[in-house]
Amino acid sequence: MEVIQEKNKKNDKKNSIKPNLVVPIHSKKGVTTDKNVVEAILEFLPSYKNVVIADGSERASETFKLNDYTSLEKEYEVELIDLNNENEWKEVKVKNPLVLEKIVIAKRILKEVLMQQQILLLFISFLIVLIFKW
Repeated sequence: MEVIQEKNKKNDKKNSIKPNLVVPIHSKKGVTTDKNVVEAILEFLPSYKNVVIADGSERASETFKLNDYTSLEKEYEVELIDLNNENEWKEVKVKNPLVLEKIVIAKRILKEVLMQQQILLLFISFLIVLIFKW
């Protein structure tokens, strides 16, 4: 994180935090990134300017509200962005593709420093393994 902080001081790019919101389900279910994870990043990196929290999952705007990301918008002066509502898209080549050689992504993400958060899905994976063993 310190390296990211130093790089941020040297450029004026927007900084995007990309939680894993998947579907409009509360984070207590273990499917979406909890708001506290993103808040910890915001607290650890107080020198950041121009921070956005962006996601393009199914009904991201609804998921932002359900998981109280709107409180982060007010408290930390960040912008919540549903990438599904973007107007400009760009097709990009995938390095070492396994399936797709090109994907289409929102142009704004290409211009920003992206920090993506993943959640552990071990519990869900465990349930799936049990189902297959039956």
